Order: sequence, then structure tokens, then C-alpha cells
Amino acid sequence: MESVLPHLVFVEEEDDKGAPIYNKYKLVSIIPERKSCILYNPSTGVKEKDEFFLTTINIDWLDTIWKWYLECANIKVKDEPQLYVFVWHFEHMERDASDEEILKAWELQEHEDYNVSRYTPDEFTAYINDNMFDDLQYYVRCIKTV
Repeated sequence: MESVLPHLVFVEEEDDKGAPIYNKYKLVSIIPERKSCILYNPSTGVKEKDEFFLTTINIDWLDTIWKWYLECANIKVKDEPQLYVFVWHFEHMERDASDEEILKAWELQEHEDYNVSRYTPDEFTAYINDNMFDDLQYYVRCIKTV
């Protein structure tokens, strides 16, 4: 483990106005028993005296920095379509309902007649694995949408 340390990391913190900022640190040691770590602050040249929980480290920092840059530059990027799982009771719509009908029903889901649920594939898999899905009364469709 020591061969990969120190390692550059970013920690989400707040500025004096409460806005999120991403400060650069070097991860110098990990404390597995407490799931924490010791960080070195290159801007001050000091090893932080407090432990940081590993969960405070932003592991998606490139994606976060990119989105933050786009937001600061006021650049709008079209969202990429993602795969979602839509689930509805068999009495609400037919099994062969079109994608458009399912999406419209999901948008109107606050109305009882259009009760359609939307899940990511991982969420739906967990739903099934936890024995919470009644496949005798519900239909399922996977649709790519933003």
C-alpha cells in the first residue's frame, strides 16, 4: 500500500459562504480500522492534525471538476441518455404500451391512474434481489432517456 502513497486527492469542503470547494491534498496514510486517513496540505506545507474519513475524498474528482467548470463557465451540455427501468401495475397500462405512453405516464405519476416507477438498473436489481418485486402484477420496460 505504501508504494501508491502519497496520492493526490481532492476533498469537498465549504468556503466561508458555505459554497462547495474542492481542496487538493496528498493522501499520506490510511487507517483501515477507522476507515480514515491522514492528509498533507501542499498549500500550507503541513500534515493535517485531524483524520479525514475516506468518504470525504472525492473519487470522481475529474467528473466533478468538469461539471464545476461547465457550471462556472455557464456552458450547457446536453445530457446523455441513460438506461432506466420503468415498472407499472398491469391494470394501469397494457404490457405492449409504447415507450412514449410509459414516459408520459411516468411524468404524470402523481395521478393514481398513471403510477409508473423509474429505477436505474442497479436499483431495480436490488429491488428484485430483496424479493420486493411482484412479477405477477407488474410489467417492466427498459428505456433509454435523459
